[in-house]
Order: sequence, then structure tokens, then C-alpha cells
Amino acid sequence: MRRVHHKIDYLGTLLLSAAATSLILLTSLGGTTYAWASAPIYILGILGVLLIVAFVFAERYAAEPILPLHLFKTRVFSVTSVVGFIVGFGMFGAITYLPAFFQVVRGISPTISGVYLLPLMAGLLIVSIGSGQVISRTGRYRFFPIAGTALTTVGLFLLHLMGVHTPTYLDAIYMLILGMGIGGVMQVLVIIVQNGVPHSELGVATSGATFFRSIGGAFGTAIFGAIFANVLVGNLASHLHGVRLPSGFSSADATPALLNKLPAVVHAGFVAGYAESIQTVFLVAVPIAFLAFLASWLIPQVELKQWPEPSAEAGAPEGATAIPEGAMTVPGATVSAEVLDQPGPARTMVSPESLDPQDATRDT
Repeated sequence: MRRVHHKIDYLGTLLLSAAATSLILLTSLGGTTYAWASAPIYILGILGVLLIVAFVFAERYAAEPILPLHLFKTRVFSVTSVVGFIVGFGMFGAITYLPAFFQVVRGISPTISGVYLLPLMAGLLIVSIGSGQVISRTGRYRFFPIAGTALTTVGLFLLHLMGVHTPTYLDAIYMLILGMGIGGVMQVLVIIVQNGVPHSELGVATSGATFFRSIGGAFGTAIFGAIFANVLVGNLASHLHGVRLPSGFSSADATPALLNKLPAVVHAGFVAGYAESIQTVFLVAVPIAFLAFLASWLIPQVELKQWPEPSAEAGAPEGATAIPEGAMTVPGATVSAEVLDQPGPARTMVSPESLDPQDATRDT
């Protein structure tokens, strides 16, 4: 046992959080609340860049940085972080609109719209579990992120084909393909980064990879939200043919119950414009997912680390002699005769009275 005094990187944590917040606010508010060419957006962009620069300088001189910069010199960590960011960007940003699509376009309840997502989750679980079994047996993992990002790209392209009259079974097939692609990427990237860094940096590397994937999802959700909001206005005007929506009706609050109260012509036009806007979101996500596919080819294949098997005695190192339960007593510190009779190196018997209490406690 040894006690180590750690220094928490409060400055790095603060700068990283502030930089991420500034950039997410920029992508969330740009094009919706504020115009892209407006003062608040410029301020958020400049502030985000300055905070990132300050974070890099802070991490260079921090005793125990929250995100050690030397990790980015490791090809495994840097590439998996890029792939995770892009996958999070395209995946989370696009999938967010699937429940809205089913509720507004298909007119089903929020609960049933969640049930409609089961094919996506089934594909994710099957490939995620299967890839783990294959990797543990073969030690080869490079194939899965490449195939996973390819399937994700294809799945997003197929989702953009989902329209008002697409059969439900095709929806399920499209989501199954997307789920299989996600299952081949998300968890495998964590395995890859854990295998490619020293054991002492296992925690920070894992959390770093997860952070980049999460921040990519946050950016994707915000940017795709801005895209959706902008194209929705034009699509609704095109499909409604100049017919105005009832006063007090907002596209952001559209539910199956409210839509059913609209006149048939307005209802059909609104649903068609809404579906086309979500199709645009899925289509924009396709080239982003393709970038992740290209980046996944840069992931190196590193031999999986082999961890030693535990010995028969719980936690005992190989070749060590385990002391039977109850053999040691306090304060006499006696050892049972069975242990003393076992063959092994010569032993020196020390009287407990001759030991310093603090030394005895430490050695124990």
C-alpha cells in the first residue's frame, strides 16, 4: 500500500468545459436564434477558439492534466478520437429525428415510435456482442470499424429514402442496417483505444475517446437542428402552396393529436414538408459518415494485450503460497503450522514484540 497525492486539474477542466459550451452554443444558436453573420455568433466562435488555445497551454504545464496532450501523438488514440467524433456527429445528429419522423409523418404515439426503433437497437446489440466475441477469439479488430462505418453510411442513405408511404418493413430493414453499422463502431473503438495506450493511462484514454464521441453528438444534434429548421420553412411553403397554418400552430409542437385537427389539405402538405426536411437531414449525414469510413482505414492493428489468468487461490500471484483463512491472528501475528511445514525458502522468525508497531502495520 502506498499513498499518492494527486493534483486535480481544475484549470484544464474549466477551460475545456467553457470551450465546449461556447462551440455548442454557436452551433445551436447559429442560423436559428441568431443569424450566422451576427455579433453573438462571432463572439462565441472567437471565444471558443481562444479557450481551446488556453486549454492547450494549461495542459502543457499541468502536473496531472485532465487530457494529456501526448496521447494525441499516439496514432491509435488520435485516429479513434477523430472517428468517434465523426460517428457521433452523424449518428446522434440524425437518429434524433427518427422518433419525430414516426410521430409526425406516420401519426403514431411517442410510445409506439419508440417501439419502431427496436430494429435499430437489435442490429446494434447483435453486432456489438458478436464483434466482441470475434475479437476475443481472434485478436483482430480493425475490420469492424471499417465495416461499421460503411454500414452506417449506407444506413443513413437508406433512411433518407423513407417517405410518407414507405412500407413499415422497409423502415425496419433500413434501421437494422444502421444499427448494425453503429454496433460495429461504438464499442469497438473503446476496445481499440484501451488496447493502444499504457495501462497507467487507461482511464483518461477511455474517457477521452468517450468525450470526443459525445461532443461530436452534441455538435451534430445542434447543426442538424439548424439545418432542419431552415429547410422546414421552405418545404412547408412549397407543399402547402400558399395555405397558411392555423394561428397558434407551431411546427415545433406538432403532435399526432394536433395534426389530426388540421384540414385534410393542410395536414397532407405539412406532413409532406416535414418528411422532406427530415430526409434532407439524413442525406446531409451521409457524407459525414463517409468521412468516418475513410478515417477508419487509418486505425492500426495492434496485438491485443494478454492479461495473466488468476491462480487457483483468489488474487494470489503465480507461484505464491496462500495463507489459509484464519491462520493469522491479531495481535500475536502467529502463522499456522500448516504453512510453516510447506516447502519453500528459508524463513526468519521475528518476535512481534521486537517490531515497531508502525513498521509492522505497513509491512502487513
